[in-house]
Amino acid sequence: MLATLSGVIRAVPVPGVSLASDISTLIGGIIHFRRCLGLNDSDLERLAKRAGKSVEDLKAVITTPLVGGEITPDVINRLAWGVAAVTISAIELALDIIPVVGSIFGAGSSFLMTYKLLNAALHDLAENAQESGDSCI
Repeated sequence: MLATLSGVIRAVPVPGVSLASDISTLIGGIIHFRRCLGLNDSDLERLAKRAGKSVEDLKAVITTPLVGGEITPDVINRLAWGVAAVTISAIELALDIIPVVGSIFGAGSSFLMTYKLLNAALHDLAENAQESGDSCI
C-alpha cells in the first residue's frame, strides 16, 4: 500500500515532491515495521527485562542500521543508492521532459523502488527480530 501511494504521488509532475514523499514514506514504513516487530527501544527494554538480560545484550545481535537510531534521509539514501537506483533516477530525469511518458515511467519506477526498499527493510528487520528473540532463549 505504501509503494502504491508512492507511485500515485510520483505521477503528479511536480519536481521534488516525489523524492520528498518517497523518503518520508520509507521512513514511516521502517518505523512502523520496527514497532510491529518489537525492535523499538521500549519493546527491547521490555524483552530484556523478561529474559533477564541487558538491552545492550539484545542490541549486540542486531546488525541492521535500521534499529537503534533515527531513520533519516541519509540512512535511506545509503540503502537506496545502488546501481539500479542511480540508473532509474537518471532515466526519470531524462523522461521528465516528455510530460505523459515521464509521469508514467516515474510512477512505475517510484512504486518499484519503494516496494523493493520496503521489502528489503522488512526482511532485514524480521531477521534481526528473530536473532534478538533467539538470544533470549
